[in-house]
Amino acid sequence: AMRRQLAVSRDQRDFTGQLYANNNLGRVLAPRASGTPAAGELFMEGMDVASSVRNQKGEYLTAKNMNWLANSLDEPDLNMRRYETVFLPPEQWVANPVSYALKLNSRGETRLDEQRYYMATRFNGTSNALAKAGGSDGLQMQALDSQVVAFRAMGRYDLATDALGDQLQIARSNGDTRQEMVILASMGELNQDVGRIETAQRYYEQALIVAEKLNDSQQTSALRERLASFEGNGNQ
Repeated sequence: AMRRQLAVSRDQRDFTGQLYANNNLGRVLAPRASGTPAAGELFMEGMDVASSVRNQKGEYLTAKNMNWLANSLDEPDLNMRRYETVFLPPEQWVANPVSYALKLNSRGETRLDEQRYYMATRFNGTSNALAKAGGSDGLQMQALDSQVVAFRAMGRYDLATDALGDQLQIARSNGDTRQEMVILASMGELNQDVGRIETAQRYYEQALIVAEKLNDSQQTSALRERLASFEGNGNQ
């Protein structure tokens, strides 16, 4: 009966009906071992529907069900208990962490474009964790880039700072001084935007040191102008 309800809702483009049918059927299938992947797919479809019609109550309901399912599965190898872990069968979580991270990162980018910032942070947060588990620094940096954008849009500057700090650690561990310079400048911009002028100055000064080591005249000039603007405003 639930499958019929879901099929009818899809045919009639009844998005609210489809959303609840996805969740109801997923809850019924989830306790069965063979039904777990199907339940994850149903919840994923429900989340896509809720997001496409901007149904926040539907997003909340589906997120709760996804979280419930992920917690009931419990995959200790990745220490992941976020609802995104239900998108693939459990045996694929460890076997293909990077390919899974790419899939989640793509969904995160879509949510970011839709200005669904909370959902974007959930997808990209898990993508970051999987990329780290799979040893893909490039994908990690990409996921963290999206996290910074989303957190700033949400006004969560503390979390945006944490994401930039993670990027800085990756850049330094890889000896990527140019990336280090860019991140330090971004940390300066973030702190400047929220009025933490002294902190912003420190990051710009660090970025300037790196720029000078790289003999990057363009960035050196730009960073010096930033620092000079603070002196002109009496902030030093």
